[in-house]
Amino acid sequence: MAQDDTALDAQALDWIVRTGDPAFDDWPGFMAWMEADPTHAPRYHALNAAIDDGVALARAPQGGRWRRRWPARHDARRSG
Repeated sequence: MAQDDTALDAQALDWIVRTGDPAFDDWPGFMAWMEADPTHAPRYHALNAAIDDGVALARAPQGGRWRRRWPARHDARRSG
């Protein structure tokens, strides 16, 4: 029986954080979790990729194609 998606996401995120720590040493526990259910590894890798994509987006240079290309709206009530 498949686990609840929210619980599985929470477990996968916990492992992502833990395995990202340079001092992490519970590789046997991590591998046991990955192999315990066929949904674990795909969810772990999907969430890890989504996090990597978000980090890359946050680090992307600002401006370029995301720069506003229209003039600021003129408010007629403020004109004199």
